[in-house]
Amino acid sequence: MSESCLDYALKYLDMGLSVIPILPGTKRPAVEWGEFQRRLPTVKKVEEWFSRSMNVATVCGRVSGGLTVLDFDKPESFEKFFPRWKELLKATPIVQTARGIHVWLRSERPCRSFKIPELQLDVKGEGGYVLAPPSVHPSGRIYRFLNPDVFEEGHILLVEDVKEDVWRRAEQLGVRRVYDLSDLEL
Repeated sequence: MSESCLDYALKYLDMGLSVIPILPGTKRPAVEWGEFQRRLPTVKKVEEWFSRSMNVATVCGRVSGGLTVLDFDKPESFEKFFPRWKELLKATPIVQTARGIHVWLRSERPCRSFKIPELQLDVKGEGGYVLAPPSVHPSGRIYRFLNPDVFEEGHILLVEDVKEDVWRRAEQLGVRRVYDLSDLEL
C-alpha cells in the first residue's frame, strides 16, 4: 500500500519543512499560504488539510530551514549542471517531476527565487514552493523520489550559499550572470 499525501506531509513537517495543500490536478494552493512562509503549520492543521484528496507542496526559504529547490525543466539540464549526479543521489533528496528534476538543498544564506533560462533552471527560494511526492502533476504524472532511502533518512544537503554556488556553476557552463534586485540582502 502506498503512502498518502498526508503521510508525506507529516514526514516533511517532521523534517522541519513547511507544507501546504495544493488543489488536485493543479499547482495552486488550496489555502492562503502567506503565513506558512513564516511559520510551520501544526500537525492538526496538516491532518485537517489532507483529510481529503490534495496534492502536497513544500514551502521554500527560511521557514523550512533554508530549503532551496533547483527545478530543472529537463533531465538533460540537470545532468549537464551536475555531471556527477549519481553521487548527488547519495547526498540529498532528488525528485522526478512530470518533465524534469528537483534537487532539494538547504542554504545557510537566504535565497530569493530566480531563473536561469539558458540552463532551463528555476531556483525556488524565499516566497516559493514546489509540488512534492506523491503529488500528481496536472499532466497525470506522479512526483517521486529518485532516492527514497535518502529522503527516508530525512537528510537535506546543507550548503553555505546556494545562489552563489548555482551562479558559479552557471558561469562555468558559459552563462553570464545577471545582477538584479534579488542580489540585495534579504
